[in-house]
Amino acid sequence: MQKWEVMTWPIDPADLQMSQGSAEAIIEMGMNGWELVTVIKENNEHIGYFKRPISEAANQEYNAPNNQKSGLDVLVNELNQWSIDFENFRKTLPPKTDEDEALELFKNSLKLK
Repeated sequence: MQKWEVMTWPIDPADLQMSQGSAEAIIEMGMNGWELVTVIKENNEHIGYFKRPISEAANQEYNAPNNQKSGLDVLVNELNQWSIDFENFRKTLPPKTDEDEALELFKNSLKLK
C-alpha cells in the first residue's frame, strides 16, 4: 500500500489571487512532489494540507520490524491514515458537498466508531 508524507502550510487565498509572485512557495512545493490535497479554514486562517508519496525504500525502512518509531513517526503515520480515510469517506458523499461540510460529517462519523 502506498504511504504518504503529509505537511500543513498556511495559505492566504487573497495573496494568491492578487499578486503573481505570491504562489511561488506552493509552486516550489509542487516541484518537490507535494500535492495540495485540501485547504481548511481554521479560525481566521486557511491551512493547506499537502501530501507526497514516500519512496518504497523509505516504506521498507519505516516498517522494519526492529525499527522503533518516535512520537513524530507515529503522528505522521496516523495523519497518513486519517488522510486516506477522509479521501475514502469523501468519495461516499454527493459531489456538491463542500469541504467544510465533508469534514464535519467525517468528524461525526469518527465519533460514532
